[in-house]
Amino acid sequence: LYQNEIVLAYEKGTYTLNGNQLTITPKSGTVESWSKAGSDKAGKLLKTEKRTLEPVVYTINFHYFSGIQKTNLVLQYSKPTVRDGAFSTNGSFPNAWLYARPFTPDKPAIELPAGTKIDFRYKPRGGTVKTTAPAAINSPLAGKLWEGSSTEKFSGGTLNGYNTGGFSTLQYKFNADGTYRFASVLASFYTDTKTLGYETGTWAVNENQLTITPLKGQNEEWSKVGKNSNGNSDATNRAINETWGKKLKSKTRVLQPYTYSFSIGQNGNHTALVLKRNTKTEREGEGNVSYLNETAAGNAVSLPAGY
Repeated sequence: LYQNEIVLAYEKGTYTLNGNQLTITPKSGTVESWSKAGSDKAGKLLKTEKRTLEPVVYTINFHYFSGIQKTNLVLQYSKPTVRDGAFSTNGSFPNAWLYARPFTPDKPAIELPAGTKIDFRYKPRGGTVKTTAPAAINSPLAGKLWEGSSTEKFSGGTLNGYNTGGFSTLQYKFNADGTYRFASVLASFYTDTKTLGYETGTWAVNENQLTITPLKGQNEEWSKVGKNSNGNSDATNRAINETWGKKLKSKTRVLQPYTYSFSIGQNGNHTALVLKRNTKTEREGEGNVSYLNETAAGNAVSLPAGY
């Protein structure tokens, strides 16, 4: 507002994500000075110069701020960078920068000058400009449902060790356009409600590395239709636990990007997606390996209508 010029700095390059480590490797960059045509409008390009290219490995996280009801991208590094400038003033995250999505996601918060040569769209080598990442259609994961389930059993009493009809299921659906859907459903015999964790985002495969990047998600509590009973068979209780009544509660889900080591193998008589990790994740929870069986849509855990 108080300067005579508008300065626009931009760069392009590559990134990789390994667990919670985000590596930014800039390949080219420019700093432009523009005259003003009003308080915030660029007029004429006055000069250009090369931008300092600074590769950085950030620690990445997503944090939900309940006060403003928004999730921020949190990047942490040991010192200020040319790209990010001074650290954000938030005592909960030392040496960090906090980034929020634009109020209107489809409209960039920065209005570029007319005639600028910047093009942030994806352009494969030797190909034409695309507005999305390349399709993952050649991956063996694409177009399939993958589920991992465990059944609940009675503990104690005459029914000790028998199935209650309760269950916990994780489900991934990987679309050929590079997007995914994840759902976790927990339905216990001992409660009249069930929980649904739900998120969508993008996925990419690089050899045996599967990178999941969530963009939005919710954790929800739902009522069931009917009541579990010791007088019911486990199959009847399972059918009750599969139902969806009314949504009772909803809150924004913690979004955790992660890069897994994966393979396609056997889990008993099933073809399975094997996900290996070295830390607890929001999607899989504790443990270092998960087996998710390839599942036909008709046999998959039911989700609420519209999901």
